[in-house]
Amino acid sequence: MPRELTIRSDSAYERSHRLAARLGKSVTEVVDAALVEFEAQRAASPGQDHENTQNDLFSHEAIAARGQQWEAIRENVRPYLKAGATHEHSDMYDEFGLPK
Repeated sequence: MPRELTIRSDSAYERSHRLAARLGKSVTEVVDAALVEFEAQRAASPGQDHENTQNDLFSHEAIAARGQQWEAIRENVRPYLKAGATHEHSDMYDEFGLPK
């Protein structure tokens, strides 16, 4: 007899049902395939559990590294910007925030 798994998450419910409908599969098949893929990825990179990965994303070093990456991107793009160019585009929208 199959065992039952209950997940109390609105986003997981919606995501699994949406994906199942798109793939023409059952929710059980979609969730099982996702778990198999997730397990295979973890096996391919041992020693990286979710907690360590999550902590690494928000460490001071990781945040500083991403800041340096963004700064390098800005430096690469800067020569292509027109003089006086801004990212203020209010002339494109009416007083209600709708496109003109």
